[in-house]
Amino acid sequence: VTGASQTRPSFLRWLLAPHLYTADSDTSTFKDILQATSKITCKMAETDIFASVVPRLEPSREPSARPGDLQLVLQTRQRGRFFLKTATELGDQDGNVSLQVRLRNVLGGAETLEGSLSSGLRTRLAGHVSLGAPIRPDLRTRGEISVFGLEKDLTAVASHVEGVRGVRAAVRVSTD
Repeated sequence: VTGASQTRPSFLRWLLAPHLYTADSDTSTFKDILQATSKITCKMAETDIFASVVPRLEPSREPSARPGDLQLVLQTRQRGRFFLKTATELGDQDGNVSLQVRLRNVLGGAETLEGSLSSGLRTRLAGHVSLGAPIRPDLRTRGEISVFGLEKDLTAVASHVEGVRGVRAAVRVSTD
């Protein structure tokens, strides 16, 4: 894999190992190689780390390679790691400012760190920070831990301020 400078090699091995064809080269066919290449390319695209994955087959450069042996080279281009969005809303006797941040591939293993913060006239302060990461190579099972908080000004109608704070841990399984 080339071009994956911000992704841990151990993560790539963990992700791709189930798809690598390790049978004796005398029994593997070109069709087997193409099928494995297709599965690996799709799996890398599912990570949401790479903007492009271009596979190519080259003659193997390994010292133990025999004439006719091939190696799969994946030329990748990684997506941007940072996303920042700000917003201001005014109207109907209310105002609100918000900030949203997302960091992709934080630790080099397809982790996502997200955070948001908003403040306004009715909702004094609301925010959350979460970290999610794949916990199985099929990428359909992700673990997530988050911290959140909210403080709402209800003095105009109920003479009090409502506050909620918490920590949440979840395992999400996608079925698609």
